Amino acid sequence: MSQNDNNALTRMLTEGTLSRRGLMKMLSAGAVMSSGIIAFPQLGFAAETPVKGGKIRAAMSNASATDTLDPAKANNSGDYTRQCMFYNGLTELDKDLKALPALAASLDSADGVTWQIKLRSGVTFHDGKPLTAKDVVYSLSRHKDAAVASNAFKIAEQFKAISVVNDNEVQLVLSQANFDLPYILAAP
Repeated sequence: MSQNDNNALTRMLTEGTLSRRGLMKMLSAGAVMSSGIIAFPQLGFAAETPVKGGKIRAAMSNASATDTLDPAKANNSGDYTRQCMFYNGLTELDKDLKALPALAASLDSADGVTWQIKLRSGVTFHDGKPLTAKDVVYSLSRHKDAAVASNAFKIAEQFKAISVVNDNEVQLVLSQANFDLPYILAAP
């Protein structure tokens, strides 16, 4: 592959102007195979220094008139995919499907009814505002509000009381013991 071809391919990949048909033609001709995408280190997954702005394009296998970015109203795989790209939960599942702290630094309960959720320090929203216990109480409480029509309404019914202990800690009291709470909080 000539340097001009290499530069043209790099530009198309960077700008996102390479069509699927064009890529298939190049693959069938062996153009990419012979030089390899590895020959384009400038197309790494992340920049050394984050840059604000830009666009993200993501293909989804479905779409509907009810597509949403509201985590309480997500109801299809496209919504769940967007949620996982844009938002973080208190917990997340690892590759072995074990619930691990994410925005939470820890979740502890001796009886499965009363849970102490300590938040990770240094977490900020996109606008620089710090994550606080009030934010967590608001988010969890939305799922209990019938007017919101959350798809997690039935799951949230077990939240008997959600309260701020301090800026970095939430107390969540359930209606009955549920030691699966860290897994539940990891779900979109």
